[in-house]
Amino acid sequence: MLGKDVDITRNTVNVAMSMVIDKGKLSETEWLRLYGGIYLEAIFERMGNR
Repeated sequence: MLGKDVDITRNTVNVAMSMVIDKGKLSETEWLRLYGGIYLEAIFERMGNR
């Protein structure tokens, strides 16, 4: 369970998706620039591993 609630907006997901499509795999620094990016990174990795 997460220590703090994080609301990730649809826009944040759209920006992350665009970045992944444009660049492929993102660096940790790029994920950290996005609000909630650390959580999105885990979700994107799981989606890619299936």
